[in-house]
Amino acid sequence: MNTRSATLNSSLTTRSPIGTKIEKEVTVKKRQRYIWPEAQFVRLMHGFRCEVRVAYQNREVDGRSVLELMTLEAPEGSTVQIRAEGADAAEAMRAVDRLIKSPAANEECRFF
Repeated sequence: MNTRSATLNSSLTTRSPIGTKIEKEVTVKKRQRYIWPEAQFVRLMHGFRCEVRVAYQNREVDGRSVLELMTLEAPEGSTVQIRAEGADAAEAMRAVDRLIKSPAANEECRFF
């Protein structure tokens, strides 16, 4: 895996009363604190009918909120957990995978 993609450490898929629940761990590849990567992630997640949560060091936030994502302050090299639960959870996680693997116009603005 090259330096432009994140490390996908694990994936867990289960069924819940509200739909599919998928969890992944990814390694942060961001060197600077820019709002662009968080905004890109949030904009992507708004297209799906599922709850998205991102966790770091026992703190979990709404994956559809730029402000909440920024408060995690996950440094480069740290591992965050992403959980999607609901009707479009599988599609949302596939979109996350595509976002992580996509070439970045500016390497320093990568979130994962």
